Amino acid sequence: LASRLSDANGEVRTLTFWCENNVYEKESACPAAMAKSNESSYPLCYSSSSKAILSDPEGWSRYYERVYRVRQLEMDYAVEHLPNYIREAGKVFLVGESEGGMAASRYHHPELEELLKSGGRIILQC
Repeated sequence: LASRLSDANGEVRTLTFWCENNVYEKESACPAAMAKSNESSYPLCYSSSSKAILSDPEGWSRYYERVYRVRQLEMDYAVEHLPNYIREAGKVFLVGESEGGMAASRYHHPELEELLKSGGRIILQC
């Protein structure tokens, strides 16, 4: 699947909604934005470190609501621009893993809810 998506994303005419670009790649030096550090960080690189969260629960809650809002806007755009082959599919699933699972579990869009009646949501946690 990854190579097929990579090939499809290589040309504008076959561009898909999915790609292999991941801002949370393990090899990236991406400390959490809320970390008390002088190092630069990617602004939406979220950490679920219990030590960090417990050091400022209210701050992390506000921060993560902003992260979720970005994910919500991304999903709104994707749903509002779905190609016909997805709208006409026999079954449609919304799948999310880790942060994506949290976003998928909370997300609601009237157009998507209608499509999910034939499939559903799959929430994964590693």
